[in-house]
Amino acid sequence: MVHFRPPGRIGDFAHSSRPEELAEGWDTIVDSWFTRAAQSTDGLFFNPAAPDAPVGEPVPVVWDAFPLAITHWFDGQPDGDRLTFEAAETLRPLRYSGRPLRAVRDGRLAEELEVFHRQQDEYCEWFVERTDGEITDVWFTSEGPEYWEFLASGTAPFFDEGDPRRDLTPGDPELVLALYREHVSPAVEMADLFWAHDVAAFTGDRWVYVAYAGDYNRLNRWTTTDGLMHLTHPANTLAGVVRVAAAATVLRTGASDAETFACCAGFAEVNRSSDPLIGFGVNRAARAGHAVGLADPLGLYIAGLTTGVLDDPSVWTVTRGSAEEQMVLRARVEVPPGSPLAVAGVPLEWGGQLARHIGMVLAGLVAPHAGAPPGVRGCAVGCCTHPERPSFRATVPIGADCASVDWPALEPFLPGSGAGRDLAGLRHGSDPEMSVGPRPPRGTGGAGPR
Repeated sequence: MVHFRPPGRIGDFAHSSRPEELAEGWDTIVDSWFTRAAQSTDGLFFNPAAPDAPVGEPVPVVWDAFPLAITHWFDGQPDGDRLTFEAAETLRPLRYSGRPLRAVRDGRLAEELEVFHRQQDEYCEWFVERTDGEITDVWFTSEGPEYWEFLASGTAPFFDEGDPRRDLTPGDPELVLALYREHVSPAVEMADLFWAHDVAAFTGDRWVYVAYAGDYNRLNRWTTTDGLMHLTHPANTLAGVVRVAAAATVLRTGASDAETFACCAGFAEVNRSSDPLIGFGVNRAARAGHAVGLADPLGLYIAGLTTGVLDDPSVWTVTRGSAEEQMVLRARVEVPPGSPLAVAGVPLEWGGQLARHIGMVLAGLVAPHAGAPPGVRGCAVGCCTHPERPSFRATVPIGADCASVDWPALEPFLPGSGAGRDLAGLRHGSDPEMSVGPRPPRGTGGAGPR
């Protein structure tokens, strides 16, 4: 019987006064993801912790860490290489329907909240430290935000009101604070990690709660502007990859390669490297008549840095997870003082130069499928190609007019570039100070910035 362990089998729980409770809580959360995903498919995706689960053989799925969507956008453009690296390291302001979050005080909208996420969407994110313009350190992480939300708030954010699993395990904020201070900065304070007030987002016609006072803030300053503890991009989640793997077991007519499959199945952003490759690998196994799952411990891991890419390989160190098992959660490149560092023979100017040589890995499980093979479905979506950027595509409903694609909304954000046209100029002085209504019961966690 599988019991889901923390990502990378990291030993954080042992530093809590309640290690058994934390282990049980995390197992319960991950099991719920697999159970929901397995119930939503044609029977080819399985929960390895289910009593009747088959015994699967691990099969790795690999991809590159640098965001392919950004590479595709600037491919062939003037000064495209520099813009690619710059965009990858530019934080994007978080917007809902073009608007920033708002604080909620006494049930009414208050000040705008400027929070950010990285544009690095391949389940690997990095943070660059510079002194006088020169890089001193580059930090990398592959840690899903849900794990940190669980450490901070327990099982409550992940289950609906009335579900007994909601109160199964309290969080351990002191443990979270200690880990942040160990890995990010000794200057981290508890108040930096949790929302001090309720938070609302605009859905297009109304404001809704997305976080409450006391919730863990996944986009706190120490994992965005001032450091890096875990993944921040909205697509970089552990629950998300379970959904992708499950959706990819549905057999489709168009599945000749990863991009074609993503342009047919509609389960993933087609310009990414990670999800299309994960989905295509899963679908290929399903087409061969296998059932598919994901291995414990669930994680999207840094496998390592390409051998020989650094002139001094000792500057690459793994600080969380296991290099030997290719389950790296956190790594650092430290530039020796006074010694310029080269990456593949080119002086280091951007953290993305390193990311281009980092391999990522997800361990899938493949097992014999005893049931009748499911039917093959037609495509759920189609794809359009950008009229001026032939490498960049967008999924659209079947039969949609490609002229209707809002390409500027997909453009990587660069300060002053005009990308994300609503990001800077939209202010809300004309918005009435309105009530956002009563607090609704909490739903399953992970939907908002939290």
